[in-house]
Amino acid sequence: MNILSLGSISPIRLNATRQTSSRPKPNLSVHKRGSILELTSELLASAARAATRRELLDRLFSISALQGARVDSRRGSALLDFKPNQPTVAESLEALTVAMRLHQPDRLPFPNEHFLFSVAFDGVFEVRRAERKLTLWQIDELSPERFVAMHPLLRCDGIREHVLDDLSCLAGISHCFAHGAGGLEISCQAHRVNDAILLDILEPAIADAVSLAGRTKAPLSPRSIAVTANLALAPIADFLFPPLGVANALLVVILSSRHLLPAYRALANRRLTLDTLYISIGVVTVLSYNFFGMALMIWLLEVWPWLLKRLRRETERKLLARYRRRPRKVWLDRDGTTIEAGLHELPSGQTVILREGDTVPADGTVLDGIAETRESWLTGALGLVRKEPGDKLYAASLVAQGEVNFRIDSVPGDTVADRLAAYCKQAFDQPRKYPSAERFADSFVLPTLVIGVAALGSGGLLMTQAVIRPDYVTGPAIAEEVGALTTMIQAAEAGILISNPSALEALTDADCWVFDDSVRWRFEGARGERFVETVNVRGRRDMVYLSSAGRGDTTRIADKFGFSWFRDGCTTNAKKDFIAQRQYEGQSVVYFGNCIREAEAAEKADLAVNVCAGVSGVQANVPMIFLNPDLAKCRLLVSLSVARMSGLRSTQATVAVPNIAAMVAAIYLNTPVLTSVLLTTLGAAVSYHRWARILRSLE
Repeated sequence: MNILSLGSISPIRLNATRQTSSRPKPNLSVHKRGSILELTSELLASAARAATRRELLDRLFSISALQGARVDSRRGSALLDFKPNQPTVAESLEALTVAMRLHQPDRLPFPNEHFLFSVAFDGVFEVRRAERKLTLWQIDELSPERFVAMHPLLRCDGIREHVLDDLSCLAGISHCFAHGAGGLEISCQAHRVNDAILLDILEPAIADAVSLAGRTKAPLSPRSIAVTANLALAPIADFLFPPLGVANALLVVILSSRHLLPAYRALANRRLTLDTLYISIGVVTVLSYNFFGMALMIWLLEVWPWLLKRLRRETERKLLARYRRRPRKVWLDRDGTTIEAGLHELPSGQTVILREGDTVPADGTVLDGIAETRESWLTGALGLVRKEPGDKLYAASLVAQGEVNFRIDSVPGDTVADRLAAYCKQAFDQPRKYPSAERFADSFVLPTLVIGVAALGSGGLLMTQAVIRPDYVTGPAIAEEVGALTTMIQAAEAGILISNPSALEALTDADCWVFDDSVRWRFEGARGERFVETVNVRGRRDMVYLSSAGRGDTTRIADKFGFSWFRDGCTTNAKKDFIAQRQYEGQSVVYFGNCIREAEAAEKADLAVNVCAGVSGVQANVPMIFLNPDLAKCRLLVSLSVARMSGLRSTQATVAVPNIAAMVAAIYLNTPVLTSVLLTTLGAAVSYHRWARILRSLE
């Protein structure tokens, strides 16, 4: 902790001897612990201007005991942080005198020095010593497993997110997240990461982030401005100055206008949707001339998606970091001598030494030694995988036991892990829709409007406004989004990659699953269990096996896995025709197999799952991939989907209770619309915190 933040420390004033000269005099103060010295002077203000700012820092840091300097050029003050208990006050002053009289101070390396002259650092800047260089980062070691890194530019959301992305890819980092407005908290493996290693990542990361961000803050959208203005004006119009309600009425019309066309289309199809309810709420709000409840609810409806987007971004970082994680340094074997080298310095063909706990830096081949690795998210192989000379190692996998020498066969950016990361990223780049949540919410629209009309006769517009205000979509939408993200992470751990979360629902709801012999399937059931029996225990569906082999081989394999429907001698066209026939009968069909070899059959199916015989064959246009042909993955997917749907249904019940309670309270207790908003927000908040806790608990 910076000792300046300790309120118990009081400064001791050291006033300079009064002189008759008109030259500015420095005023010095030293804190009791003797490590912080405060210097104030008009000369310092002049020296801290942009033209001489770097020279001032060079002079200050020529003092070997100086750890950091915080300079305020507007006040002409500097806080100098020396090593604890050294030097003394007299020695500090003497060292400052010598430093300021140096003819040519040494120029220490200073990455990102140009930040000193940006607007963010114009008046106040803090520079710290990092071994033999200077930095604008402040890294505090809370324990061997925890660090806090601070930088003024981290106040920008875009810059902070980019730095977190780079930081999460460092081997040894277990977790990193925002710490206050301008800081990051980093959890890591003890003694595998230190402040020097962190700086090697953070300095280029902040430089790249600033160049990519372009501006410190994105401009607000017109809708955000309207929502904020509506919330700011509503309490004034309702409680202080009613004529201002005209502006709120106009804003309500503007904010509700986007629902007009969807509501018209739904009514044309004889359906009542949420858009119809939102239009009704807007009309009742304008007629009742009571705006604060609706303004607060509209603002909350903007806040929840923002929180959900932030959670989704955190999940993306967590998932992709599995594939992008690399060590900063590696150990090389050079003619029997072990030396340390940076990963970026290594061309293909170098021999690297890997020991227990190390992260594999690139794809390569084991040359010597025996080890066991964890690589389920790369190859689908569960548990520990034994590696011997001649076996392949993949970047981002973890050496759990043993020691090997392996040869690097790939270059950064062209590894199996990089290709898998690019595939998984598709799931986060596409816009998300919430069909289950919208269907659930739409089912409440008609009853809500009917009860609202009934309330109009007994309690007037204000009661109607309180009755129709509850929100049935936010909580289920949170559950649907986060449930899909949770399933994606759990599936990835077992070697199942998902690039389109909506494929999960299509897989579970399908009427027919088609398997073929384009891959060599395997299944290890307990106590003689057969695959089809273990899957259909969670819901009946047709399970079909199509084979190009003869009758005998097809019958044997079908009996081994429990397929009651099978067909032998199938060509690609026969498989395609079979899928088309099932679709003609009204069934939805999922195809499991090699989608490259059987591309026509895969394209015909409603959903195709590409099954890889190895780590190759990753297709960007296939929504789901099995990294090996283990039928147990189908059983796992069904279990995960059932758990997700169960969580969604429980969330719907959790959300429905406070919303219905809000309607009942409005009718029987004549509660105001703000009570409805409070109960509705309670349901959404419970849903958000429940699912966020589940998501963040996943390793």
